[in-house]
Amino acid sequence: MTRTPIDIALSAGDLEALFDEIRRYLEAVDLFRCEGHEPRWRLEGSTTEVTQ
Repeated sequence: MTRTPIDIALSAGDLEALFDEIRRYLEAVDLFRCEGHEPRWRLEGSTTEVTQ
């Protein structure tokens, strides 16, 4: 089996946690879509952008 850089950098537990987080994110996106809020990219230089 060929090992990839991500296999070397993350343990099995880390990968499981990462995939759990991805699954929760995608479930949240699906919920927003069901409620009529389609995801979209913010435009650069938006007037709502906060800078310090």
